[in-house]
Amino acid sequence: LDSIRIQNDVLSSAKEEGLAEGEAKGLAEGKEQGLAEGKEQGKVEGLAEGKRLTAINMKERGISADIISACTGLTIEEIEEL
Repeated sequence: LDSIRIQNDVLSSAKEEGLAEGEAKGLAEGKEQGLAEGKEQGKVEGLAEGKRLTAINMKERGISADIISACTGLTIEEIEEL
């Protein structure tokens, strides 16, 4: 009986250790993926804001919406809303 109890204790300990390692690995991978997605979203938002600010500056200088659109990729409607 003692040997069975010892075996169960060892298995239980190994199971707990394995679960802890798996949880730590999963959290690390999730954090890494979240950071990568956040960086990508930041790049997209930053590029969009840059285009918008460029369009505002061009519009303030009297450049036509057609040219602004060609330079920034914004639609005429988006430019008119600025």
